[in-house]
Amino acid sequence: MSALRERKKAALRATIVRAAVQLFMERGYDSVGMEEIAHASMCSRSTLNRHFGTKEDVLFSTVPEVTAGLRHVLDGAAGDDRWLAARRALTAQLAQFFNNVEPDLRVLLVGLWFSEPALQRRYLEITHEWEEILKRFFAAGLPDNTVTRLHTQVLASAMVSALRAVLHAAIESDDDIGTLSDAAFGMLEVGLPADPWNAKRTHAR
Repeated sequence: MSALRERKKAALRATIVRAAVQLFMERGYDSVGMEEIAHASMCSRSTLNRHFGTKEDVLFSTVPEVTAGLRHVLDGAAGDDRWLAARRALTAQLAQFFNNVEPDLRVLLVGLWFSEPALQRRYLEITHEWEEILKRFFAAGLPDNTVTRLHTQVLASAMVSALRAVLHAAIESDDDIGTLSDAAFGMLEVGLPADPWNAKRTHAR
């Protein structure tokens, strides 16, 4: 595909996403259909269907690319420090999502993800898929036993939880993704206190 066609495709997809989000914010997610999204985007229903199969797909438009990128980077990762490789890959893919979505639209998108039940389910399915990708990465070359499965599940779940926290913080503060990721993963690496409030009081004395 030529660079010009690629840019036109990206521009149309961005127009569709923005139009859909505006309709959802004005009328509610359940009250808007695909025909209305096509009309607001000034494209035909067949054109809309070529880009997005469902309303959910519209609101998670960049996620397939980000997920594929995560899988690709981890498949090619080398070295012994798998945690560091996974941390870098996750941070890079989250940054890609932020870079591909305009700031005002980003906030509205994520707000819809966490406020609509159907979108919450889709979001959880995506994070589960990321956990599975990470588990396979951490488990590669290790014996398949209970200890390995427990260890890799804890690592994958912890990483995805940190990433979710970074997403929330980035939306609320607009701080740099890299800085927030360093802080979140750093907390995991040093070990979170069982009682952070008590720890905070202790350090203050």
